[in-house]
Amino acid sequence: MGDFQNSYDRIIRRLRELAFSQARLDAWGGLLLSFSALPIILLASMLADQALVLSQATRRIASFLAPACFLTVFGIYTIKKLLERPNLVAAAERVEAHFPQLKARLISTVQLWNRRKDSREGYSTDLIEATGQDAAEILGQLDLNTILNRTFLIRSYRILACSISAALIYSLLFPASFYYSQLRLTHPSSSYGSYISVRPGSMRLVRGFDLEVDALIWGRWPLRAHLLTEKKDTEPTKLRLERRGSGHFAGTLSEVNESFSYRVMARGVISPDYHISVLDRPAVVGLKMKYIYPAYTHLPPTVLDEGVGDISGLVGTKVILNGRSNVPLSYAAMFMDDSTVVLGSLTEENSFQISCDIKRDGTYHILIEDPDGNENEDPIHYRISAIDDEYPTVSIVEPGRDMNLPGDMILRLLISAADDFGLTRFYLVSKKGEEKKKVTIANLRGRRSEAEVSFDWDLSDAGLLPGDVVSYHVEVFDNDTYSGPKKSSSETFRVRFPTLEEIYTEVSQEQDLAAREIEGILPEQRRLREKLEELRKELAEQKSLSWEEKQSVEEVMERQKKLAEKVEEVARALDDVLERMESSFVIDQEIFTKMQRISELLSEVQTEEMRKAMENLREAMKELNPEDIKKAMSELLMNQEELNRRLERTLKILERLKQEQEMKRLAEKASEIEKQHKALSEETEKGGDTEKLAKEEEELRKELEELKKDMERLAEELKQSDTEVSEALQELSQNLEAQDVPGQMQQASQMLSGGERKSAAAKQKKIQKHLSSLSQGLKSAQSQMMASRAEEIDEAMKAAQSDLLNLSDAQEELNEMVATLESSTQSSPAVTARSQQALKEGVKKVAEKLSEAAKKSFFLTGALGRQLGAAIRNMEGSEQALESGDMRTAKNAGSSAVTAVNNAVKELMKSRKSLGSCSSAGGLSQALEKLSGMCSQQMGINKGVQSLFALTQEGGKLSLQARAQIARLAAEQRMISEQLSEIAKGLGEAEQLLGDLGALTRETEQAAKSLERTDVSRKLVERQERILSRLLDAQRSLRKRDYSPKRKAEVGQDIPWVKGPGALPPDLGGKEKMAQKDLLKALKEAYPKEYEKLIRAYFKSLAK
Repeated sequence: MGDFQNSYDRIIRRLRELAFSQARLDAWGGLLLSFSALPIILLASMLADQALVLSQATRRIASFLAPACFLTVFGIYTIKKLLERPNLVAAAERVEAHFPQLKARLISTVQLWNRRKDSREGYSTDLIEATGQDAAEILGQLDLNTILNRTFLIRSYRILACSISAALIYSLLFPASFYYSQLRLTHPSSSYGSYISVRPGSMRLVRGFDLEVDALIWGRWPLRAHLLTEKKDTEPTKLRLERRGSGHFAGTLSEVNESFSYRVMARGVISPDYHISVLDRPAVVGLKMKYIYPAYTHLPPTVLDEGVGDISGLVGTKVILNGRSNVPLSYAAMFMDDSTVVLGSLTEENSFQISCDIKRDGTYHILIEDPDGNENEDPIHYRISAIDDEYPTVSIVEPGRDMNLPGDMILRLLISAADDFGLTRFYLVSKKGEEKKKVTIANLRGRRSEAEVSFDWDLSDAGLLPGDVVSYHVEVFDNDTYSGPKKSSSETFRVRFPTLEEIYTEVSQEQDLAAREIEGILPEQRRLREKLEELRKELAEQKSLSWEEKQSVEEVMERQKKLAEKVEEVARALDDVLERMESSFVIDQEIFTKMQRISELLSEVQTEEMRKAMENLREAMKELNPEDIKKAMSELLMNQEELNRRLERTLKILERLKQEQEMKRLAEKASEIEKQHKALSEETEKGGDTEKLAKEEEELRKELEELKKDMERLAEELKQSDTEVSEALQELSQNLEAQDVPGQMQQASQMLSGGERKSAAAKQKKIQKHLSSLSQGLKSAQSQMMASRAEEIDEAMKAAQSDLLNLSDAQEELNEMVATLESSTQSSPAVTARSQQALKEGVKKVAEKLSEAAKKSFFLTGALGRQLGAAIRNMEGSEQALESGDMRTAKNAGSSAVTAVNNAVKELMKSRKSLGSCSSAGGLSQALEKLSGMCSQQMGINKGVQSLFALTQEGGKLSLQARAQIARLAAEQRMISEQLSEIAKGLGEAEQLLGDLGALTRETEQAAKSLERTDVSRKLVERQERILSRLLDAQRSLRKRDYSPKRKAEVGQDIPWVKGPGALPPDLGGKEKMAQKDLLKALKEAYPKEYEKLIRAYFKSLAK
């Protein structure tokens, strides 16, 4: 029972709380409504007083009406709400209406609880109590504050806000009326007369503006009103105002230009005095501009004095405008023609500052405003001229033209660029086919408006093959950091990888041209000699020359001079060819060397003796001495004969070189045809386009026909000079004709055109065998020529070695004889001296033979010449001592001669060993190949070390992976050092031809040790750069060992055989054989990609 009663009590308590809360909200609303009655009654009373001019009694009633209304509303809506007894049933109904989950349990409990025991209706007590308990549980879970009605409170707030706002608005709009009315209403017992309210009152007026005066008269309304104005030191002026309503008068003063005072007067009532201060309209009376240029221009700021307001400057320039006004300001701004507004700042009372950036062309005007809101009238519109930063200019000065790829595969570029403010980045953009590459050339720092940049473009890794073309241009960017760097491009040039056919053709054409020139010079030279001989005979018979004969002599000398100039032109042309060969892909080192020798021969044709003989003849002609003239003519005839011999020798060597070169070209062409046909055959089997394959087959047939004609022509030329090679070429040509290889190729082409793929493939296989046989045959013929030369050089050295050994034995026997004669009284020194002379002559003959051999090989070193010279000197000393009977001196000199001869034999053995180790009578091809391979390895090592050095410079620690890389690089560097040591040992003194390999070996050894110590320093990087440079120099030394376009003067040395053959040159030996041909072929072979870089690097270094 107690639980049910507690539930009911909780319900009643919650409902009472709800009722009290609602009553408090309504009481607050009543209070607000009461307060809102005050401004409403006050505003209504003011309006009534203004309209009707209320009497004192009426004003007293109005003054009591306001508090009465307040109290009435307060009592009804506030006090009553607070005193009312809460209606629990109504509260329950409100709760039931908002919370349907109660399902009438709450209202049933409130209505039936007190009647549950004595209910006449017979309601169940238990049911009522259970319902009450359920209602209490549900009610306890509900938030009854959500059902409070706040509508009355909110409406009261709004009414109060509106009433107060209306009163405030009225007081702001009509302050005088508000003040006057509230004064009358708050003092209802006081008596107030008429009152005049004047607008605008005292104010500041812009000069030239109209002034409109409004007057409101309170109290008794007059019929007329006047405006009294008074200027300084002048009489007052009276103006009648226009009546516009009850108590309302107005008038206008036009174009006010002076300050004055004024008041309004009506029916004896006078308003207070007001003052109008006339002000000038704001105007810009001074404008200065400061230009702050973009930082990248490095230009100092510029200040322009007061003047025109037009702005002109570089895009991105900041312009600061400092202006002055004639009046104090409150506002300044710049208005652009694109509606952009830039607000200014006031620096002083009548000064302003505006900053803007020049971005585009346009116009602007400046708007200023004084504290009264007056703006400048018709502001001036100024121009803005934006000057764009110019685009840079760039050109490739060198080479500045399309050209063939240089031999070292490095295209040296000289780029010239300029910009108005500065340059930053240079890029080289190249294109091969559809592939484009962009390489950074330079990044300039600081302000450099002009620059010349050199760049060595290494094309060795560009994957070029003969016939490929690479187009390129240079892009340059300026330093514009405001609008963004602008780019310009140079003219586009092309670099072409020449084919072997083109190289051979170019060299052959130059050789043909030189041969034709020499062939044209020789007959003319012979005619000149014959003419000079006739003149000499006539002089011998007549003892004097007639005037006509003197003219003939002068003509002969003039023609001789012109012929000499022609020879020099041919020599210069060959020098130009040599320079192009040296900077391009030289066909073969041996051909290059022979071309050098031909150029030297031509340079030596016009000797100093020839020039001196012509000068002597010219001087003799002036003196008219017959003997001197005959002598000078004889000298000139002798020199002419020598010149003829040299020209004929040069022509023969040139013809022989052309034949050898043509032989090489034929071998290369045959190999190329074989390779292309093999690829064509494979494409046929794979199912390629038969029409395309047929055309290619036909093209190869034509090339083979041309090759056959060239073979026959060369065979005919070689009949006299090289019978075996001529016969081999004839046999190969006959085989082609007998087997009708061109005809078979034509048949294969027709089969492909007819779609007979299988038949064509079978035919192509047969053709391939014939082409392979042809290629091998031409290579064999070429090798045969090289082998015969190698054998010739080796035989010469072998014979010299044998002769020197015999001479050494004979000298030892002679020395023993001299020793015997020294102790004997019956000596025959004369017989012994003759023996010594014979041995000396024998050594001289060997020296002469070796001197001839030295013209064909550089393996006969200077040491050999020095030893033979020492032997001859000692033999001469022994011979002289024997003739004078000085046996002791003869014995010592003979012993020294033996030692020198033996040392010469040792040098010969070394030279033969070096010759054999290189497998070629013409050069150090194996050593050169090893050096080229080492160049590639050293390049890789250098790149690795440089990347590691950059890592250490950035402050990073070497990881385990980096240390492992250093160990690998150290092992590779030591391997290069060991290979260099082996090459130096194998070459003996010939290694000096490659430079000081010993010093280079020591450098590589030091670099290896530094890497083993993990000492990755700048010093190591520089050392490795030196190593690579010297490796390349070692290869270049082979190509330049003989070539010297100009004679070089050297201090004379004591050579023992100056009376006999000349001293052996230091580079005595066989002709070196360059591997360029094989490399060019290798580039076309299907080698793995990882080998292509090494092949190209070798070719690049070899061509230097």
